Amino acid sequence: ETGPETDPKETEPETDPAETEPGGEEPDPLEKAAAHVISHRGASGEAFEHTFAAYDLAIAEGTRYIEQDLVSSAEGTLYVSHNKSPECLADEKRRFSELTDAEIDSLMLPDGSHFLKMSEVLDRYGDGIHYVIELRSPEQLTPLLELIRERGLENNVILQSWTFAILHEIQKQMPEAGRLFLAPSQELLEKALVQPYVEIIAANASLMCPENCDLVHEAGKQFGVYALNTPTELRWAILMGVDLYFTDFTANALRMETIYRTED
Repeated sequence: ETGPETDPKETEPETDPAETEPGGEEPDPLEKAAAHVISHRGASGEAFEHTFAAYDLAIAEGTRYIEQDLVSSAEGTLYVSHNKSPECLADEKRRFSELTDAEIDSLMLPDGSHFLKMSEVLDRYGDGIHYVIELRSPEQLTPLLELIRERGLENNVILQSWTFAILHEIQKQMPEAGRLFLAPSQELLEKALVQPYVEIIAANASLMCPENCDLVHEAGKQFGVYALNTPTELRWAILMGVDLYFTDFTANALRMETIYRTED
């Protein structure tokens, strides 16, 4: 998830893209911009990842999509964490799958908060936001779909996976949900092109090029990228026509969108 070594806060052109339409209301460029930006673990470049602080900030900045990575406790409860063990974030070397809910709830993150249950995230934001949720194993599918159905959020989720079989099962069990395949290689990107249950192909940033963007669009799918943070990467993606991308710096990406996106 690396790109050109450019400061993500480097100065962008001083351009005001908002223009009043003749005889109409002034368009909302931020709303249009938000259709393309996924807040990677929340506004994780500005607040501690996968916390309410990170999600709240991303939403305040104007995001439409917040991302969650799932882990499961020993009891099968779904928690949100990029790491499969809390070792680098808390004083615990065992994997989440070896810890009870009570043990996970007792752990403190560096910012003083706790690891969030997926249910807590859905309850806090409801249908006011869209969730881009990564499943790591087939065992997570049933409890996640139950959480989503209980809250009536079938149309507020994009479910992502590195595994085709999981996405195929999602299509059968919850066809309303968006389905995103994470493609770390050219081979898997091209394999995803012909899978009817894949709607979005999110490629590693190293695979972001006009040729792949065209390939995905010609297959009738959306082209996504993970993860873009610098103005150089973002500008290139936007001008190329990338549909969705993950970023740690939500506000910066939305600003770049309002400047460079011209075809919405």
